Amino acid sequence: MGAIFISYRREDSQNATGRIHDHLDMYFGPEATFRDIDSIEGGTNFRQELDIALGHCLMVLAIIGPRWLTAQNHNGRRLLDPTDLVRIELSTALARKVAVIPVLVSFASMPERDQLPRELAALTNIQSVTVPPNRAFARGMRELVDRVHAVTGLPFDDYPILLRDSRSVGLVAIKDSFVEERTIVTEIVDSRDLMVVMNDGRSWINSNREVLGRRVADGANKTKVVLLHPKSEFIGVLVKKNKKTRVQQIEEIRRSFDVLRAVATNLGNLEIRGHHGFNPFTLILTDRYAFVSPYLFNERGSLPLLKFSSQVSSGLYQDIREDALKLFDQATSLTEADFS
Repeated sequence: MGAIFISYRREDSQNATGRIHDHLDMYFGPEATFRDIDSIEGGTNFRQELDIALGHCLMVLAIIGPRWLTAQNHNGRRLLDPTDLVRIELSTALARKVAVIPVLVSFASMPERDQLPRELAALTNIQSVTVPPNRAFARGMRELVDRVHAVTGLPFDDYPILLRDSRSVGLVAIKDSFVEERTIVTEIVDSRDLMVVMNDGRSWINSNREVLGRRVADGANKTKVVLLHPKSEFIGVLVKKNKKTRVQQIEEIRRSFDVLRAVATNLGNLEIRGHHGFNPFTLILTDRYAFVSPYLFNERGSLPLLKFSSQVSSGLYQDIREDALKLFDQATSLTEADFS
């Protein structure tokens, strides 16, 4: 059950509540919040589930919109009906001494004490937080987050700031596994200029040999591939990391080299070089994106991936491209003789 219980009227503030809920998820994580529409499955006892959630939560957010006080049902004003769910949620929380924060949305005002049922009158003694729908939303949301943290002690991460900073450097995707990024193949096909930087790359190059072959056959495309040179001192690091012999590790590079030479019907459009230095990443660099995977020394299968866009003029794509070109310029052409 979530530590933060969200109480609201659907006809009053469903959109505002959804936006607040999404941002709370970004700050505290999706497991921290409880909202009926998201947390109660069909076929369950609604009232019982609400009571359980209220019994486990650390605080309740009372989302108050323009119609929260005046909403009607067949008996009249809903808040005066003892069976009204919002009234039950908040009166239960106040009776159990659960912390409650009134959250004013859509420019709503805090109700007066004499407008509320007696068991909800204590709401007027609590300082509310205003989260408006305009540009001040982020400021109001951060005030709410700080209040929630002060009351509950729940740790939070400022993901809205992270998203802003990610956008400024052109970071458009993060994947736990390199193979989850499906746009790489499309980019290989569509990009006029392609650079691939790997240590051996046998698995990836072999899996994409047909795609690479088609692009190399197109005279308008230029393809640069940088592998680890068989004479590089970094081979020793890979031997320890991959638990292979030096001969086996060099054979991995040799297989990548052979696949590339086999698919290259036009060697003028394909340059294969070997670098001698320490390479801490795998890189697929196209006209539009830089796909970067950090090199990990522990065994985990496919590497994680960061994707940067070239559309951000001051982003990291330009730095990555410049760095990759320097690596390519410093590398030497690979030949059959290098593997002897």
